[in-house]
This record gives sequence, C-alpha cells and structure tokens, in this order.
Amino acid sequence: MFGRKRENIGFQGKTIYTIDEYLEIEAQLAESYEFHNERVGKLNDPEFFIESILKFHKTLSDKFAGSNFQVFSNFLSKKKKIWIEAENSLMYPSLFVISGELNYYPGREDIIVNPLLIIEVSTIYSMGSMNSKRGDQKYLSDRSSRFWAYQKIPSLREYALITDIGSTVIETYNKLDGKSWKYQVFSNTLFGSNLVNFESINIELPVTDFYI
Repeated sequence: MFGRKRENIGFQGKTIYTIDEYLEIEAQLAESYEFHNERVGKLNDPEFFIESILKFHKTLSDKFAGSNFQVFSNFLSKKKKIWIEAENSLMYPSLFVISGELNYYPGREDIIVNPLLIIEVSTIYSMGSMNSKRGDQKYLSDRSSRFWAYQKIPSLREYALITDIGSTVIETYNKLDGKSWKYQVFSNTLFGSNLVNFESINIELPVTDFYI
C-alpha cells in the first residue's frame, strides 16, 4: 500500500553481505552498523559516552579554527564511516581528524579513506555496574581489535584512547615507521604528563580540557 512503511528492514536472515548490500540496508536504519569483511555488526557505543565525545569534538574544533584540520563525530553530524581497504571494513570511530582535503570511497561522500588521527572514547570502572561492564568491553575492543584494524590505514599517523578510571587518562600511539608505534600516557592525577601532546596535529592540551 502506498505510504506504508517497509517491514523487516535490517540485517536478518543472512550472515554474509556485499558492501553494496550493507550500505543499502544500513542507510535505512536508525542504528549504526559496521562492515567487517562481508560480515555486519552493530556499533555498540554506549550512550553514556556521547556527552564526552561531544565535549572532545568542541575542544578540538575550537583549536582547529582557521587551520587545515577538520574533526568529525558521528554523534554531531551526518554519519561518516572510515574505509579500511586492507581489512575490507567500514568502521565508525568516536572521532577522527582529517588534514587538508577529504578523500572519499568511490561514489560516496559518507565514507572517508584518509584519517590522520583517530580517537576512541571509553570508560573503565571497577564498580560492577552494567555501564561499567559495557565501558570495559569497549575499551578492550578499542585497544585491541579496532586498533589493529586502524593500523592498516595508510594515512593514519596517530591513534588515541580517552578513558575515565576515576580521572581522565589519555593514551596515544604515534606511528614511527611501517610497523612500529610509540605509546604515551597522559593523566591529570595518576601518572605521566598532564599536558597531552597530539603529535599528528601539533597540538598540546591540558588533560582537564577533556573533562565534562
């Protein structure tokens, strides 16, 4: 019937998808899904991260005023994915930064191929709450499987994890050569420096700038 909503739209009844099938279906859904080498998984960014992500977006956007950098967050504007050709994957980082011109996946303006800096936001607690468990799971994924995938993006020069373990802790990984990454940690109270140095974008910020 004319005007009737389509039913059963979603990733149902199949386990393998082409990129075109994934893009067509995901565009009709309110939720975000990622594509990992023919398989699709729901993006489980807990809602309690959103306020932090928006704060970090504003902090960086203010610093980028008049510069060659742009920062993107899928919670603030139209969703943009990252294409990882070596992994045959399309992923949604919490935030990412582009230097200069945006390079797109062929035929798309919502898929970016040249991130310079990727930032993931996680929360770690030991209180045993449901939010804590979800935050812990995201942090473990961000630090392992997601980082391993992101390392295969040719343009990527830095990866950062912003976590909360009672105080803000920011971990950065800077690319040194084809295989090596330099690890640094910054915190306002626990250890390391309280002035975060994002080397890829040549910006230093106090850790407190990332508090809500």
